[in-house]
Amino acid sequence: MGKTSKRMRQPATKRATKGTTTKPNVKRTTKLTTTRAAAPAPKQLKSGASVPAQSAAAVFVALNAVARSHNVDPAAIAGMINTESVWDTTCVTGQYIGLTQVGPDFVQFMKLTRAQFLNLPADAQINAYDTWLDCYKFNAQMASYNITMTALPLPEHAAVLQGMQFAPNGKAWKAALAKGDLAVRTTPTQQAEFLGDTSIGDMQRYYGGFFKKYPPAYVSLSLSLSLSLSLSLSRRRLDFFKREAKKRRAPYQRIIRALVDTYPRPRHPSSAWDERVKRRAGYGLKLFDRLGYHYKRTHT
Repeated sequence: MGKTSKRMRQPATKRATKGTTTKPNVKRTTKLTTTRAAAPAPKQLKSGASVPAQSAAAVFVALNAVARSHNVDPAAIAGMINTESVWDTTCVTGQYIGLTQVGPDFVQFMKLTRAQFLNLPADAQINAYDTWLDCYKFNAQMASYNITMTALPLPEHAAVLQGMQFAPNGKAWKAALAKGDLAVRTTPTQQAEFLGDTSIGDMQRYYGGFFKKYPPAYVSLSLSLSLSLSLSLSRRRLDFFKREAKKRRAPYQRIIRALVDTYPRPRHPSSAWDERVKRRAGYGLKLFDRLGYHYKRTHT
């Protein structure tokens, strides 16, 4: 599949970070919240939408985490990635690189070299896309135009993310979209022919055919309901999660949430349960083991 040729420059602004200090042996309480007000919770992708069948569980964890953070459909993110790079983490198109074809300014913002970014695994590059959306204040932009992403049909949803690739700060196409006008081009620059004139309407038609070819499969609603809880961690364990999060360039709360999400209790334990958990949990089990815990199957 072809790739787009030119992109808008990536952000050079930095987000402020706050340091956290704790006293030795003092437990910290971390609140894990997976719900958002005033909008339905994004779906949880489990397969399909062009995600390579051999992808590790960490890829779906990352897709769903970005979706949750920005109220977008994880299948739309997957579709955009396929269009940009065909899931090639080492894809290079001029100065734009990686799964989502980020520019040199963003790579520098991440404090990485070009080679280091290209060496990141798929889940880390997807987590970087979450930061990219934050840099462009995606949530605030959609709210300012009164665009509710989760209310859009999937092809239109993916077209909006594609429009962000071309003109993340563009105003005309977003204002038109808010009024139901899908004919305004997101960029005057020529892009891949299959994306038409880059209007939301043309790209929506492309993605409509795309998702017929690569239909997404989601976690059932009963399994995707979320709760808010507070978790008390010792400083040692909290520091561990922060170190792991830094390596993956993701919030440490997301790493904890991923661990919980990928370590479910069996409804009917069986002799094959251990192997199924190992396959599904992926890096979640590795984190669990490194914390000094050991998985033990129970029948209670």
